[in-house]
Amino acid sequence: MICQNELHQTLCDALRERGRELAVEVHDCIDSTNTEAKRRIAAGDHSRRLILAQQQTAGRGRLGRSFYSPADTGLYMTLTLGEPETLRDGTMLTIAAATAAALAIESATGEKTDIKWVNDIYMRRRKVCGILCEAVTDEKGIVTVLAGIGVNVATREFPEELLQKAGALPVAAERGALAAEIADRLLTIWEAGGKGDFLEQYRERSFVPGNRVCFERGAETLEALAIAVDDAGGLVVRYDDGREESLRSGEVSVKIKDQLI
Repeated sequence: MICQNELHQTLCDALRERGRELAVEVHDCIDSTNTEAKRRIAAGDHSRRLILAQQQTAGRGRLGRSFYSPADTGLYMTLTLGEPETLRDGTMLTIAAATAAALAIESATGEKTDIKWVNDIYMRRRKVCGILCEAVTDEKGIVTVLAGIGVNVATREFPEELLQKAGALPVAAERGALAAEIADRLLTIWEAGGKGDFLEQYRERSFVPGNRVCFERGAETLEALAIAVDDAGGLVVRYDDGREESLRSGEVSVKIKDQLI
């Protein structure tokens, strides 16, 4: 177990090495780093901030799902980015965060990642990272964007419902240094206004195109062939009747047909 002060120092040192000056806070245990970021925003604090926790009791994922966050084995972080100027679209922000996390994980482990559209990162066919990006409006109407990222760094025991798909990084990584690299990479994309090659890097790692997928829209379950990730970050699918559509991340949950991932 790494004590809070040690993890905080490691994180601050790693950020400083990358030329990043951020407000940093580390919690031993918290309900959710995204929820804590929202509390800060509700209190009027819109500063750029990196919040880290060694355990979450109510970690959250997309579409209301929970994110398993046991003590001392995972990286649970939220980066408050501020008011969006160009990366206003939730799908593209999630893709930016996924790309930043994937590249940082590859740097830390020396192994390639795969991305399941839109926000799940896999290694060796196991999900090792999930992302939840949110836009928050306070009482003054100011919008602040935040990116929550959870990585199973060394988690080996999972609840029964996660046993078939969840896994941990195949190579040990220092959590503070990994958090700093993820934050630095995401801020680089953010500060460039979404320009650069991050979408192409995302596409290179995306394993959904080329597979038949099932997805739910409301009470309806649909099936189609995934073709590509378009320039807006949407997943382009082709139905059996030849129609094509671009799915948005806030609309659907995608599953590859007849596969566990």
